[in-house]
Amino acid sequence: MRAHLAGAELSTPTVLVSTIVDQARIFLIYGGVTHFRVGAWRVLGYRMETQYDRPWLATNLAALWSRWAFHFREFLVRVFYYPVFFAWFKRRRTLRIFVATMVATVIGNLIWGHIPPRTILDLRGSTLSAGLSTWPYFLLLGLGISITQVVLLRRPRTRKPWTRDRRIVLDVLCAYLTFQFFALIHVFIRPQEGGSLWAYTRLFLRGFGIHLDG
Repeated sequence: MRAHLAGAELSTPTVLVSTIVDQARIFLIYGGVTHFRVGAWRVLGYRMETQYDRPWLATNLAALWSRWAFHFREFLVRVFYYPVFFAWFKRRRTLRIFVATMVATVIGNLIWGHIPPRTILDLRGSTLSAGLSTWPYFLLLGLGISITQVVLLRRPRTRKPWTRDRRIVLDVLCAYLTFQFFALIHVFIRPQEGGSLWAYTRLFLRGFGIHLDG
């Protein structure tokens, strides 16, 4: 990100590899902490679900979201998804699922999940503004998950992922593409001094091989 903002011409492989390695780094940091907490609760006799359930096995964004940060996702589903799902568009199931998923992953995820940690210890307007400026990440994540939900609803799976057959190569490819997209959209949630939405967008598109002039 710093090299991009400094004017360096980054190649598409560089963007892809660096984003996925950074996401793996974040997972190892938070995964280690949360798994320790879960283990501590289990030692004390509580039935506590694991926080991360092997997200690298997800072959689509909806599966990734169900495996990623379990307790956080459960809160968003109960507080944001269910109220919308049971109240809006009752006669249009596809639209109801799409809207409820967008509300949970975009509004709930941003307003409840990320804005408070940024501002609770620093009430400056600039901190709040920096948090709100990360909205493209939440929008792209929400769209990806919502569209996946709709596709799976209309085309239910007849095969369990990671079955040892000739299509397992497709599972590997889908798992990579899913995690790569998830890692790539994080360029919008890593604000840097001197950065702008246009600069982050150019870096994001560069991951797809699209090079735009600054």
